[in-house]
Amino acid sequence: MARRARHTTGIMTIVSQSAPLAPASYFPNTTRAKDVAKWCLILALAIATRWFAVAEMYRSFPPGWGGEMPAVAESIAAGHGFASPYMVATGPTALVPPVYPFLLSILFRLFGLHTALAGIVALGLNVFLSSLVVVPLFVLTSNLWRNTRTASVAVWAWAALPLAGYTGAQFVWNTSLYTLTLTTFLAFTTVIERNNIRRWWPYYGALTSFLVVVEPISLTVVAVAFLWLLYRNIPAKTLILAAAVGAILPSAWMVRNVLEFHQPVFLRSGFGLELSSGVRSFELAGQPPSSLPNRDPVELAKYEKMGELNYFHARLKTAEAWIRSHPREYETRVVKRAASFWTGRYVARSYLFPRELGSAERLFFALPAIGGFLGLFFIERRALPIAVGILLLYPIAFYVTHIELRQRFPIEPLLLALTVGAAFKIWELVRRWPVLAAPTSATG
Repeated sequence: MARRARHTTGIMTIVSQSAPLAPASYFPNTTRAKDVAKWCLILALAIATRWFAVAEMYRSFPPGWGGEMPAVAESIAAGHGFASPYMVATGPTALVPPVYPFLLSILFRLFGLHTALAGIVALGLNVFLSSLVVVPLFVLTSNLWRNTRTASVAVWAWAALPLAGYTGAQFVWNTSLYTLTLTTFLAFTTVIERNNIRRWWPYYGALTSFLVVVEPISLTVVAVAFLWLLYRNIPAKTLILAAAVGAILPSAWMVRNVLEFHQPVFLRSGFGLELSSGVRSFELAGQPPSSLPNRDPVELAKYEKMGELNYFHARLKTAEAWIRSHPREYETRVVKRAASFWTGRYVARSYLFPRELGSAERLFFALPAIGGFLGLFFIERRALPIAVGILLLYPIAFYVTHIELRQRFPIEPLLLALTVGAAFKIWELVRRWPVLAAPTSATG
């Protein structure tokens, strides 16, 4: 009897070590007061550091409302629909994705157009959304490294990250919402990979659908994630079902665009403007994007006269002509943008460090990128394709157009997960070095 019990215990030990974690074990144990207190402290730290960042950037309210998303939100709140991205009545637009402007319009209706209170609430919402990233980040890091200790360090690092001088919560833009949604999508993807549970797939498809209308640039990440799941032997039929659900909201928005513009328009219409802006003004040479319609009255007049689609098409054609006539210069710009995207050179502008400490602010911006790519050498082979795919493919759209500081923030949680995991692996290697190993007890 005892022998049989020992045999059964051995089998259960092997199963517990080799089988995927049960769904509940992806999340921290919140039933004990100690765990609840820890997570409350993490969220409190995350909120406090982000409010500090906001206070450092905006010494007075309201914040600048000149961006395209606040302008569209104003149009919605005023009853003119999803239109007018440049603060003047110019008709329907597809320049920006729909979710954040609609969300911001609710705040305008509740607290007034461009009031100080609306600014405080809008930035407070960003702070809260950015802080909530700790939840999917814990799941994502746990599944990438199969180690909850690594995940715990990652969420503490995310909570304190604004003390390094950077956070997406500062921008009256969709950055915080997009970061939270994208990290949740990646976390859910890793859960799906380890537990192919049929009833979860419609929810995964719904999250995919929402993510794409929050920010269509995420389609690169979505494609990488679906291909990775196929590589991990998730049935193609199941992936097709999730993709079909995921297409609902993007398709609905494209139908809206067809009805408004009377021709097919993708989720966003502004690629020609983005490419042209990067051609006319090279941001890495310190040239501001002065050719944008909200900064140049002449361009705004052209936009009003030609209409959005014709104006963007004309900008695309002039940009393509310049690229054809200056191929070497354009290639040089693309290479410099790729380097700056990861190192922060020319674009890293910290609210924490004075200009005299420019090297320090760039170092803090570059560290997650360095650690992220270093993590690729230590991560398990099964997770390597999705990490490599995202890091290589996601920034391409920014390389070829122009780069801004906030563009890397949505993948910062992934970089942090890879960085912390790499740090743990390197520490394990260091501890195994003969020089640092604990000496054996001497005999005789």
